[in-house]
Amino acid sequence: MYQAIVIDDEKWVVKSLIATIKNQDYFEITTEFYDGLSGLEYIRIHQPALAFVDVRLPGMGGLEILQAAHAEGLSASSGAGTKSRKSRSFFGRAAKHFSSSASCFFPQICADDD
Repeated sequence: MYQAIVIDDEKWVVKSLIATIKNQDYFEITTEFYDGLSGLEYIRIHQPALAFVDVRLPGMGGLEILQAAHAEGLSASSGAGTKSRKSRSFFGRAAKHFSSSASCFFPQICADDD
């Protein structure tokens, strides 16, 4: 099971996303952050497999987090490139709970396999 984090400044979004994904087999949410700088610091240290990141955040936005992660060699990518059609479908459902301005960080689970 992959370790994941959520970075969003709106608590209702974080709680809704966690509630949506808590009973699945792909990953578990290990922590949540409400500003970009704290989230990026955690990513640098712990390198989670997945991060759901809002684009607009206090301190540092989601796109800036992705750029920083990429610049630091943390293999960041955005989108929903996952290893199976079943997991892609799940990520699509989970993403509906984010605002329309959200991005995801998938350093360990992206693959071009089907």
